[in-house]
Amino acid sequence: MFERLLRFWRLWRSRQPHSASFDVRDDAYEQAFGTIRHVHHSVDRATPHVDLYECPPTPERDFIAIVTGGMSDQPMPVEASNVPGPRRELMMGIGAADPKAILALKLTANYPFQCHTEIDIHHTVSFGSEFGDGSALSAFLFVAPRFLPDSLAELELYGQRVQFLQAVLITTAEQQYAMREGSEKLEPLLDAHGYLITRDFRRPSVVDMPAGPPLVPQ
Repeated sequence: MFERLLRFWRLWRSRQPHSASFDVRDDAYEQAFGTIRHVHHSVDRATPHVDLYECPPTPERDFIAIVTGGMSDQPMPVEASNVPGPRRELMMGIGAADPKAILALKLTANYPFQCHTEIDIHHTVSFGSEFGDGSALSAFLFVAPRFLPDSLAELELYGQRVQFLQAVLITTAEQQYAMREGSEKLEPLLDAHGYLITRDFRRPSVVDMPAGPPLVPQ
């Protein structure tokens, strides 16, 4: 599946007409993260229109930050409710700009609006198959952001505060564990091994290894 999607990924290079919130959000991201290495512009017809901002490491952050831009143009669908939900954006920390990981975040950002469902802290979303090539990563776990700049915590669009969720790449075994034992039990296991930031796409599942001290600073 990912090989087919990656062919579509290569089309993400042309700027499309953007929403009225684009400039506000674009300026806020640049102020919060500094240099934006690249904006992966979506050319599909999914709504809302979601681009991906790739922010390089800084002296304070030794990993790449990937942040969605556009998800918050629509309030999150809330099941069995006529009340508009929160406006959310997703962010992810990775050691290298892997196209599969970035594409998975893009597809996940559109998922709630296509399926009319909300995503929130400790929810998991599968993206269909494992990355392959030795990687068992196949889903996201959402947690409270660990590297959200203070200025973005105050971002408002359409008169509503934008809420950010950190998307953590997890393996098939870890998602099964979360469904069986509860996602709130999976987060501390990932944190204990330094896996809330994905530096190794072929890492082992934490449910198959004993908990230990963090491998890298968080």
